[in-house]
Amino acid sequence: MPFPRSWLDRALDLFQRHAVLGMALILLLSLSGLSWGLHQAFNQQLQNAALKNAQLYTTILSEFRSLYTSEVVARASAHGMTVTHDYQGNPQAIPLPATLSMLLGNRLGQQSSGASTRLYSPYPFPWRAQEGGLKDDFGQQAWQALQAAPEQPFYRFERRGDQLVLRYATADRLREACVDCHNNHADSPRRDWKVGDVRGILEVEQPLDSAGLSARPLQIETAIVSLSILALFSTLLALVVGRLHRAREQAQSLSQEMSLINRSLEREMLERQQVEVDLRSANDRLELLATQDPLTKIANRRGFERALSLEWRRAQRQGSPLSLIMADIDNFKAYNDRYGHPAGDHCLQRVAAQLQAQIRRPPDLLARYGGEEFVIILPDTTAAGAYAMAEAEAMRNAVYELQLEHSDSTTAHYLTLSLGIATLIPTADSSAQDLLQDADRALYRAKAAGRNRVEADQVRVSI
Repeated sequence: MPFPRSWLDRALDLFQRHAVLGMALILLLSLSGLSWGLHQAFNQQLQNAALKNAQLYTTILSEFRSLYTSEVVARASAHGMTVTHDYQGNPQAIPLPATLSMLLGNRLGQQSSGASTRLYSPYPFPWRAQEGGLKDDFGQQAWQALQAAPEQPFYRFERRGDQLVLRYATADRLREACVDCHNNHADSPRRDWKVGDVRGILEVEQPLDSAGLSARPLQIETAIVSLSILALFSTLLALVVGRLHRAREQAQSLSQEMSLINRSLEREMLERQQVEVDLRSANDRLELLATQDPLTKIANRRGFERALSLEWRRAQRQGSPLSLIMADIDNFKAYNDRYGHPAGDHCLQRVAAQLQAQIRRPPDLLARYGGEEFVIILPDTTAAGAYAMAEAEAMRNAVYELQLEHSDSTTAHYLTLSLGIATLIPTADSSAQDLLQDADRALYRAKAAGRNRVEADQVRVSI
């Protein structure tokens, strides 16, 4: 809508009478607008930098936690060390992955950016009840958002006095290696966890002025410059233009420097991730070489002993039966003497493959115990079930049906197998060695009774 002519005339007359004041006012308004724009851009840069820093913190802590869980916790547990939150003062204990991750995050924040980290959940363990729950509105909103979209972060900026703080939350999802502990721990507040469930929130708090930057000095400086311009317009105009020019160059230089730093950090992260991938691959290959029999491609004695120890502890916790089948090829020395060692190696490979084919459940494990001896671990299996697998479900018959000629055997014309079975429900007064000795005694009875048969340990057969 156009202004009436009289208003425009009055404005022009007023401007002509007070040209200097009008120019100063226009310049002051322009400088104020420019100051506000710079302030907004500055704040936006700070927010973007804070978001990138929080994302980098989260990525580092997540990668560290995964690496610590797979490379330290698993090895320490296998050597009998305790993994607990209450590790201080116990030389045989190491901290939980979550505990060590939070210590690392807060230590890095104290020494560099001022960031702090917190891990919490609606289902805290008793020792984290005071600090681990959803304490405020942000935690509750973050939990709802991450439940709906666990791959997306949830964040917002909050004003705390004169300080602006970024709160950046990501979903802490349950890994496969942690499900058993969370569902079976005596103090666990929830026991129906599944892999991939959002079990908690990892929050990073990043102060935007942690590097000593603030908008207040810029506002004070603008006010001083504006007042000076009103007094010394012509002289200070050149100074202001020069200052703005230098500020723009500094901003560009800072932007370029930040860009270079970000690219350097991205390259470093990619290199570090590649190193971690190569390290995991090398560890996997070493683990396979350490626990696999090179001839038969099944588990070796070391792999068997490790699996037996794990299954023994699991059966002891659950109060479930654990069965063991020990098998031995009858007259194998005579077979080697008759047909030669290459044929003996081929025979071991055929027998291992035939026994492996009879195993149906993922927890069951077949291993080469030594020479011509094999052993099968059957978790949560009674003596009757183990006997059925060894005899009724054709483990012994399967080897016989290979029809590997053995003309020097004292038992049959073909290669045969003798098997001994033992079953225990682990208690504090028993050990895995007891189970192994029981199976060995049963195998000895099978050999003594004429071979090509299955014998069960009589003490444990009723289990």
